[in-house]
Amino acid sequence: MKKVFPILCLYFVNGISFFILIPVLPFIVQSYGASKIWYSILIASFSAAQFIGSAWLGKLSDIYGRKKILILSQAGTLLSWLIFSGAYFVDQNFLGLAFAPLLVIGISRLTDGLTGGNNSVAGAYIADLIPPKERPQYFGYVGAAFGLAMIIGPTLGGFSSSFSIGYLGTALVATLISFVTLLSLFGLKESLSVQHRAPHTKFSLLQHLQLWKKIRHFSNNKFVLNIFNINGTFSFVMSGYSSIIALYIIDLFQFTPKELGFFFLASGVFMMINQTFVLKLFLKKFGPLKTLMLGQLALFVGLLLFTIPVNIGVFVGLYYFINLGISLSFPTIKSLLSHAVDQTKQGEASGLNESISSIMAVFSPILTGFLYVTIGGYTFVIIALILLFEIFYFQTLRRL
Repeated sequence: MKKVFPILCLYFVNGISFFILIPVLPFIVQSYGASKIWYSILIASFSAAQFIGSAWLGKLSDIYGRKKILILSQAGTLLSWLIFSGAYFVDQNFLGLAFAPLLVIGISRLTDGLTGGNNSVAGAYIADLIPPKERPQYFGYVGAAFGLAMIIGPTLGGFSSSFSIGYLGTALVATLISFVTLLSLFGLKESLSVQHRAPHTKFSLLQHLQLWKKIRHFSNNKFVLNIFNINGTFSFVMSGYSSIIALYIIDLFQFTPKELGFFFLASGVFMMINQTFVLKLFLKKFGPLKTLMLGQLALFVGLLLFTIPVNIGVFVGLYYFINLGISLSFPTIKSLLSHAVDQTKQGEASGLNESISSIMAVFSPILTGFLYVTIGGYTFVIIALILLFEIFYFQTLRRL
């Protein structure tokens, strides 16, 4: 645990950077009189940039080592929050642009996405140091770090935005956290020795964007290809769900930013318990493949029942079911992938997997955003039906 503790802290900070905006961003969009679609666009803009950034950073970390790339990435996250803070001071009709502050926020999300896709590098760092049999447990710790961020992030976001300076308070808090994290990375030990690094290759942005060609690099490993397919569907479902859940809760219960923050605090507690304790029990009893299958089923049931008119107590119960599905699926997919590739390709495979997630997270929020504006909560039923495809496809993976 000690040797990967700094990386777990990095995952925690990445989670904070994401979750701190959950209870704030819908109200930022609302405060400028913009449509809810703007909320989905801002989420998708980060993912579009991350699609480029994650595989690029993962590949660079295979060549130059993990530490340098993690520092570069975190510096980009810090810059993105400085830009986000600047949006507060931009006039709404600056240079005749409608919703100019939202455009600046969009630029900040693009910046963070391009340079902040360091989860692929962090995942490769863990794979460098941890034996394959122990990786599911350590990726469970990663999930627990995200769970802790889910507890603190939304609460911190809701509280910091409740002062007279509004979302500027949230941006300043996130800037400070990013700065401290950047300083801490300079003390990180390199995990990838020079003899295990990949050879230098010429970088081409066009080739980098041709995702299908990168996937073909693993064409001789059907197991890895199936993991990529499952991760793609899972990411599409998760991105769609994540992009409208805050809007749905606000519409359903008329929550304020503070109340929404406290709701996601409870969700973070669920995630921590599931990732730290429940995941271990499932892995020990069922193994990673069956654990992944059970996670998908739990997520499907939770999404399917989400539109039933209920009180807050029943809603939280259904939310736990969804949380359990995510907790069992997310680290297991990462672990199965890391176990299936050798050390010289850990960064490339992890980065490619993140790129697949990112490209799904570009289209899914926009699609589900339009659906939500049109049919409301029934969008969750459509998302659940898409997940059925992954559950059936899973049988292919089990036969390999």
